[in-house]
Amino acid sequence: MDYSLYQNGLFRTYAYPPQFNSANLSIRSFVNRGPEKVIGSRDGLFYINEATGIVKSFVKPVLTSDLILTICFYEGEYYIGTYGGGMMVLNPQTLSLKYFTQGDTELFQKGHIFCVKPDNRGNLWIGTSQGLFCYNGQTKQIKNFTSANSQLPEGNVYEVSFDSTGKGWIATETGMCIYDPASQSLRSNVFPEGFVHKDKVRTIYEDAEHNLYFIREKGSLFTSTLTMDHFRNQSVLSTLPDNSLMSITEDNQGWLWVGCNDGLLRIKEEGEEYDSFTFNDGVPGPTFTNGAAYKDERGLLWFGNTKGLIYVDPKQVDEVRGKVRPIVFTDILANGVSINKSSLKYNQNNLTFCFTDFAYGLPSALLYEYKLEGVDSDWKLLTAQSEVSYYGLSSGTYTFCVRIPGNEQSMATYKVTVQPMIPWWGWVILAISIILIVVLVRYYVRKSAPLVTEVHEISSEEEEEEEKTAEPHPAEEKYKANRMSEAECKELHDRLVAYVEKEKPYINPDLKMGELAAALHTSSHSLSYLLNQYLNQSYYDFINEYRVAQFKKMVEDSDYSRYTLTALAELCGFSSRASFFRSFKKSTGVTPNEYIRSIGGTAKDE
Repeated sequence: MDYSLYQNGLFRTYAYPPQFNSANLSIRSFVNRGPEKVIGSRDGLFYINEATGIVKSFVKPVLTSDLILTICFYEGEYYIGTYGGGMMVLNPQTLSLKYFTQGDTELFQKGHIFCVKPDNRGNLWIGTSQGLFCYNGQTKQIKNFTSANSQLPEGNVYEVSFDSTGKGWIATETGMCIYDPASQSLRSNVFPEGFVHKDKVRTIYEDAEHNLYFIREKGSLFTSTLTMDHFRNQSVLSTLPDNSLMSITEDNQGWLWVGCNDGLLRIKEEGEEYDSFTFNDGVPGPTFTNGAAYKDERGLLWFGNTKGLIYVDPKQVDEVRGKVRPIVFTDILANGVSINKSSLKYNQNNLTFCFTDFAYGLPSALLYEYKLEGVDSDWKLLTAQSEVSYYGLSSGTYTFCVRIPGNEQSMATYKVTVQPMIPWWGWVILAISIILIVVLVRYYVRKSAPLVTEVHEISSEEEEEEEKTAEPHPAEEKYKANRMSEAECKELHDRLVAYVEKEKPYINPDLKMGELAAALHTSSHSLSYLLNQYLNQSYYDFINEYRVAQFKKMVEDSDYSRYTLTALAELCGFSSRASFFRSFKKSTGVTPNEYIRSIGGTAKDE
C-alpha cells in the first residue's frame, strides 16, 4: 500500500531547478513575462530568466522590506512596491536594485506602496499611503493627487485599474473615484446609488465580456458594466464568509477563478456551476494572496499562495476531475450507536453520517459539501471533517446528500425515516375512541332532566360569548411577537454588521447579547430571532467569527509580531485561551499555530 499523501497533479508549484523552487514561499506578488519572472515573497525578491539561465535573489539590507506588495514592468524595468520600504526599481540587464528617485524621497524610500499600474498613454500610476502619483518615464514628470487637491477619497490607495476604455478606477481606504483621461481629473461624484464606491475595495478586474468585478475587504463579489448602468452583488458561494475573497482571473473557457483565504474556486453561469480545488488537486496551501492572479499568453493561470507560486492548465480540469473518487458511507449513528437500517424509532432522532472519498490526503484539506433534504435548503461546505450530525429531528423521511463541491458525479445519498411517536393506526384508534366518547356523552345528555339541558344550553351560550371576547391563545401571541419579516431581518442585519465592523464591540470579552441589542436600539428577542432563524447561527458563533478575523489581521501585522497567541486572543476579545482555540478551529478547520505557519509566520507559544 502507498501511504504518501494523494495529489492528482492538476496544480503545479513553479520551480526552475536546480536554482529556484517557490515551494513553501509565501508569494505576495509576481510578474510573469514568459521566460522572465520576478517574484516577491516574504523571503525576498527573486529574478528568474529561463532563457539565459540567470537566477538572482535580493534580500535585506539590499531589499528594504520583506513585504513586497506589488510588482510592475514599465519602460524596460521592474518597479517594486513594498510595505514600509518605499519603491525600488530592478534593471533586468544589470540586475541592479535601486530606489525610485522621483517625487517624495521619504515616501519612496520608507513609505507604503500598495499598487503600481501603467495606463495606455505611457504613464505609471502609483498608489501609496500618501495619495496617488502619476509618473511619466519619458518626461520624468510626476504628479501627486491627494484628497486636498482632488476628489481622491482619503486614506491608503490600494488599487488602480484601467479598463478597456482607458478609464481609471481608483480604490482607497475610504472609497473609490474614477480618473477621466479626457479631463485628466479624478471624480468621486459619478457613482449611482447602491454602488460599492464607499467600500474598501482591494482588487478590480475586467473579464472578456467587459464586466467589472470588485473584491472588497468585506462583502460578496460585486459586478458592474463599464458604464455602471447595471450592477449587483454576486454570490460566489453562499457558504463563503464575506471576508474570504482575495484574487480573481478568467480562463479562456469563460470560467472565473476566485482565490480565497481558505481555498480556490472556479465558477460559471453566475455560480450555478462551480468547482473547488484543494490539496488533493496539488494546491499546496489553502490561503491565496490579495490580487495575485494572472493568465499568461498560453492560457495557463498563475496564483500567489502562502505555500508557493502555483499554476494550472484550465483545459485539463475536466479530464482530471472526470476521474471521480466515489464517496461511500462508513457509518450511520443514531444517538451515538451504529445502525444498519433506514427506519428508526421516534426517539432515535440524533443522527451522525460518516463518509469518505477514499483519498489519502491532507486531513486539514478535506473539502465536501452536504445537505439534508427536508432540513437544509442549500448546500453547506464542510472542511477538515468527514462526518455531519443533526439533532432532534422530527418524524419524517430525510435524504442526506454529500459530494465533492460542485461535482454531481461524486454525490452519495442515504435515506432514513424517523417514525412518529404514535403510528398512523394509533391515530385511527384514538380518533375512533374520541368519536365513541362524544356519542356516549351526547346520548346521556339527552336523557338528562330538562333543567339540566336548559342549564347546559345557557352555559354553552355563555362559553361561546366568552370565546368571542377572550384574549388570543398565549402561544399564538408569542408566535406573532417572535416572527419578523424578511425586510425587517435584512434591515436589522445591515445595522448589526455596520455597527460591529465600525465599533468592534467584540473585543469586549464580556459582551452580552442584551448590550449589543441595546446598542442597535432593538430587543434581545429580535436580535436572537435574527441570529438563530434568519442567519441560522448562534450569538457566540457570530461574535467569535469577528474575533477570529481580527486575529488573522493581527498576525499579519508586523506591529503585533512580538505578541504571544494568548495575548493576541485577549486583544481580539476571547475570554480564555481554550475558547479561542476552540472557536478558531471551528471557524478555519486548523489550529492558530497551523494557520500562522501556513502564512509563513512563527507562533510565539504553543
